Amino acid sequence: MTDFFTTVPEPIRFEGPESDNPLAFRWYDADRVVGEKTMAEHLRMAVCYWHSFNWPGNDVFGDGTFDRPWLAADLEPMEAARTKMAAAFEFFEKLGVPYFCFHDHDVAPTGSSFVEETANLNELADDMAAEEPVLADAVDGTAERLHLQPVGGFLKRILPGRGEPAITPSTA
Repeated sequence: MTDFFTTVPEPIRFEGPESDNPLAFRWYDADRVVGEKTMAEHLRMAVCYWHSFNWPGNDVFGDGTFDRPWLAADLEPMEAARTKMAAAFEFFEKLGVPYFCFHDHDVAPTGSSFVEETANLNELADDMAAEEPVLADAVDGTAERLHLQPVGGFLKRILPGRGEPAITPSTA
């Protein structure tokens, strides 16, 4: 675990509508049964990687306002991507959200060529699979389900056999 979100010492939990904790679920109780399913089964919450970690916070009124160390211009792109990934997985864990969604370039920096770009994506896909057991299980074929599937080249690389062959630098 990294230490980007040090003011959130543990995962956010359900505390009920009377809680004065600003980092508590008041109505969402993952274990509460509604109908024949838990709230977690009904509401399979996910974090959008791009909106949560790539957007610098800019709008029509000016430049970005978010303090995101992985967006610093002086960082080497792969180092920045790994820093962002570490922060993202810490955030997912502390929020207690089991799923996330993303596009290829949310995860990996563009390269100076297709070969470099694909190598970046493959390297970071391996890092992500090491962090996320569902993706690792998908790679080795033991995943029972993968609710939110990545799109584009990452899907082709991490889940070969799902309609298109894996992209590798040798096919560039």
